Amino acid sequence: LLARNGLQPVQALAIGDRDLDVEAGRRAGMATCYFAPPDFPGGPLPPASAPDYTISTYGELAAILFGD
Repeated sequence: LLARNGLQPVQALAIGDRDLDVEAGRRAGMATCYFAPPDFPGGPLPPASAPDYTISTYGELAAILFGD
């Protein structure tokens, strides 16, 4: 996906709601963000793979992407 769009890993952020998503982003050399909304089925679980960011709202994502 990065190559197809002419991006370098440092230009992207991998976002997901599972440890698997975080790990895939990390292996691709990207910064990672774990998305765990408060109403997540079964409750938000902390990811085991230590993402760069953990968020629970789209507002938090906007702050990461565009600053406060």
